[in-house]
Amino acid sequence: MGHFIDDKTLVNSNAAAFAKRVESQYSIFLEKTPTFCNYFHINVNQSTLDTGLENVEHITGKNAATKYNLIKDLPIYGIEQIVLDLNDDEEHGFDGVYDAEGIMLPNTIIPSPDDYFMITSVGKHFFFRVTEVAYDTIKSKNFYRINFSIKAADDETYYEQFMNDVKEKYRCVFRNFGTEDKFIITEDAFMAIEAVEKVYSKVAERYLDLFYNEKYNALLVHDPNSSKMLYDVYVHLFCNRNAIFDRKREELFNIRLYIEKRDYVEKRYKYQSLDGAMENLDVKWLENLSDAPRYYATIPTFSDSIFKYHGDYTVYGIEALCTDKSIYGTQLTKIISDELYNAMVLKDTEIEGNIYTKVIRAMLHGEISFIGNLVSKYDGRYNFPNTYEYLHIIPFFLYGLIQYMKYVGGKDE
Repeated sequence: MGHFIDDKTLVNSNAAAFAKRVESQYSIFLEKTPTFCNYFHINVNQSTLDTGLENVEHITGKNAATKYNLIKDLPIYGIEQIVLDLNDDEEHGFDGVYDAEGIMLPNTIIPSPDDYFMITSVGKHFFFRVTEVAYDTIKSKNFYRINFSIKAADDETYYEQFMNDVKEKYRCVFRNFGTEDKFIITEDAFMAIEAVEKVYSKVAERYLDLFYNEKYNALLVHDPNSSKMLYDVYVHLFCNRNAIFDRKREELFNIRLYIEKRDYVEKRYKYQSLDGAMENLDVKWLENLSDAPRYYATIPTFSDSIFKYHGDYTVYGIEALCTDKSIYGTQLTKIISDELYNAMVLKDTEIEGNIYTKVIRAMLHGEISFIGNLVSKYDGRYNFPNTYEYLHIIPFFLYGLIQYMKYVGGKDE
């Protein structure tokens, strides 16, 4: 499960497939391959604008009137065929004789004349100045058409001078285009998300290695009290509803888990399951130990289930219960042990817990911002056993990481 910093590689190798994920009104351009650039966008609040300046020493440097926001990996369309046989006259520099135009996506930034951007091609860095900006309406969406001219090539001094005038740094997250997540985030947020994303991928991969059965497209675990294999539909619903293993729609490796259809499942998930309460962050219900269904009983899977279709009678479903006795009076087993449950749910507890329960507890009690700190300071290994309680706990942990990444990255307004 790769992390989002690989977006450029992914898009360049499979742009047409990626375009199909995004809203259809954008596909006229998104089916093409964008050129990713480092874009120097004028910071209006901290600049004294003086358009028309041609001398870089007047535009940049300690006495520069213009300050910039740097946006890394911003896509521009229609410039992939730029002719690179430009005369690099070292004495006179580029005088703007090479002009071209490109398209910028709506709902990203509003480009301005005298913005600059740098692209890297065939091992060289090229600087361009935006000379003109116009709306280009396509299917009722306002794209921006920019005209630009070449200013410099492979000039480290030029780049350094611009970097000295950067006031704020941002990153473009291309996968977020067309979603509710922000397309452009601060570089600090990007780095924080990337670090948590790596942990997410590592833990999710281990979890699937331990529990995922490809034949049934289901999560299975041994019942500690018998030779049965347990199939918990509520865990499957939690994972599917929150895209735990289906977060990156452009990737081939996405999993939507098998759901055994029972008439009561959706309602019980919502009102009578740990998983439903966790999705809704219903900490008060979870803290009420008398109401929470802490125990489970095994039940046969349906005759038309995928398990019975394959003649597998070792797989049993589960029924979550609030009582510790079955209808036959036998002792039932807790879904999650008291120690792990209390460390996960109760805010005021002397139980320290592990990295998984700490993240879940922070999520439940509204301390989302603290999750990044927990992960960054943790230097242990992300190991966990192949047990029924961790079948539940790890998706809850991953859900906490998702909440943190959404918190840091924010939502588009």
